[in-house]
Amino acid sequence: MENRDNQKGKSYSKATAAMAGLSLALGLGWTLSSGFKNEPSPLVTSHNRVEMSLPYSGVCRDLEIFSAEGQIEPELFDVRRGLARVSLNLEPGEHQLTLKFHGLIPGLEKEYPLSVTVDKTPPQLTASLADGSKKKFVTTQESVKLAGSLEEGCELTLEGESLENHLGKFESSVPLQAGWNHLLLTATDKAGNATHERFSVFRDTQDPVIGWQTKPDEIFQKKQARIVVQFEDDGSIVGVSGKVDGKDPVKWFAKGENRWVGVTPELHEGFHQVSVKAVDEGGRVVEGARQVIVDSSEALGEAVLGLGARGEDARLLNQRLADAGYMDPKSVSSVFDKNTEKAISELQKDEGYEITGKAEGQALVALGPRIFINLSNFSLVLDRPGKEQKRWMVASGSYAHPTPVGKFVIKEKVPHPTWLPPKSDWAKDAKPIPPGPGNPLGTRWLGFDWGGVGIHGTNAPWSIGSASSHGCLRMVTGQVEELYELVEVGTPVVVLGGWEEDPVLEKYWPSKTPEQEKAEPEKTADAGEKPQNDKVAQLDG
Repeated sequence: MENRDNQKGKSYSKATAAMAGLSLALGLGWTLSSGFKNEPSPLVTSHNRVEMSLPYSGVCRDLEIFSAEGQIEPELFDVRRGLARVSLNLEPGEHQLTLKFHGLIPGLEKEYPLSVTVDKTPPQLTASLADGSKKKFVTTQESVKLAGSLEEGCELTLEGESLENHLGKFESSVPLQAGWNHLLLTATDKAGNATHERFSVFRDTQDPVIGWQTKPDEIFQKKQARIVVQFEDDGSIVGVSGKVDGKDPVKWFAKGENRWVGVTPELHEGFHQVSVKAVDEGGRVVEGARQVIVDSSEALGEAVLGLGARGEDARLLNQRLADAGYMDPKSVSSVFDKNTEKAISELQKDEGYEITGKAEGQALVALGPRIFINLSNFSLVLDRPGKEQKRWMVASGSYAHPTPVGKFVIKEKVPHPTWLPPKSDWAKDAKPIPPGPGNPLGTRWLGFDWGGVGIHGTNAPWSIGSASSHGCLRMVTGQVEELYELVEVGTPVVVLGGWEEDPVLEKYWPSKTPEQEKAEPEKTADAGEKPQNDKVAQLDG
């Protein structure tokens, strides 16, 4: 029994030793076969946090990382299922590391060198389109040349597509689509740093088209016309200019989405031609013109009238031209037409005015009543186009209080006026005089626009034909009342001394011929006798 037991014990010892030997052999085998499957490749990154995933075989009990300065503690270390995941935090620059792989049996570690470069500097990239360095421009070409340089060893892409470069130089023809082409050029280095250049190129393929929002012959009831244009173009209209009637510039304002508004200067009534010239981003030009009508007033004299004017003022103008014998009464209408233009031109020629063919200034004055006064012979002439002239005698200012000479207009018309003492020494003790037989202004007052002077009646008819007033012009009652009805506020008055070299004098008071001697101004038939007390008669303007 004892021998059998000893033999069994020896068998157990051999089995245990065999198992231990097998375990040692297996452990040694695992240790010798454990390690990274591949030598770690040099790593270049743009991130301070360096992450690595390293496949291994066998058993990995631990992994240590060393640099020239000493051991580096990883932020993350995870080993499972044949993959070692490691995360380090490194400063920018080149780092020579050593990875120490610990297998199952201590003392049989394996070391692996690893080069890590942390590069955070973007690569250099210089690029330009066409012949300049503009990042945004417009062209009519189908393609554009892209050229430049970049840091060697970088990858170059345009809109994600690889672009060839040689020794850091590149040049390529880039096809363009109609409209905007937004191009992104990217240079990427081995660390993943990227530098971008962006370009915006508009390919213009269409000539602009004028879309008039202002209708032909549209009527504007103000002195300025407002022209609206909506341009059609595949891009943007960058500039608009234009003139009215070929001379005066129009101010244009962009209102967005190729809508532009032009404002003219103040215009006369009638037709006007407004031109427009537009340029788009590609330099394409379109031109056009539109006729409009200005009808800013119905009152004759408030605005200059030209061809195309219409309304009550145009009708009244035509009527006055017909009354003056310049137009056929049958052609009178409410439109300033070619007949009106011809008639106005003939009137301007007869009067010695500049021939413009427009109803303006002196031409309008010549179509209304006008008063001319010659102080040297105390004569007043009322000239009405198309009607016989009226002539009357007047009394003018005395030598101490002369009547002013010059051009005036009738500012006010007052029937049965009250005489108010002027602020003059000669009237300082005078009192207002109400309407009536004793009123020195008579029954009518036609006041000028200057100096308190005017034309009025008188209670001293015998003074007519003399220089006896305080500056005003006296007329006998019946005649001033007739004149009062024939003129209106705004009627021009020209007062001449009679010594001037003025064509008006020769026109209305020519050198007398035997026939003209008979055409003397009307006598003051109602002059009457001089009253016993003429003190009140001296109280006038």
